[in-house]
Amino acid sequence: MMKLLRPRTYINDVEFKRAFLDGRASINIITINTFAKAGILESRLVRQPIIEMGFGGDKKVTRGHVVVDLAVGEIRSATKFHVIEADTNYHMILGKAWMHRYGAIPSSYHQCIKAKLGKRTVTINASEKPLQVEEA
Repeated sequence: MMKLLRPRTYINDVEFKRAFLDGRASINIITINTFAKAGILESRLVRQPIIEMGFGGDKKVTRGHVVVDLAVGEIRSATKFHVIEADTNYHMILGKAWMHRYGAIPSSYHQCIKAKLGKRTVTINASEKPLQVEEA
């Protein structure tokens, strides 16, 4: 199921306010702009493009994938992202693999995510203002 929650996330300690949790997505995705803003070196990109289906059924070919240091709330881990060229309102999509890894359950009503970190349950609140005024 797709949720419009936007938790604060960090890639390589660079903050991103618009992560999109999508339980239907089979892969994690970042845009090329997010890739650049996070300061990821082009040499770290593993050039193994795949075809992925977009929201409207359109096909996109990824540029490859990269493993980054991702922090979502208290959860921090090496996470694989596929890189796409797209003009989007989000910085990344966290798919079902990431959600299942942490037992993450998003609640758009409560504007938070409950997840498992070891044996603890953690609550990750959504960004209060994920969009700038000019983006709204």
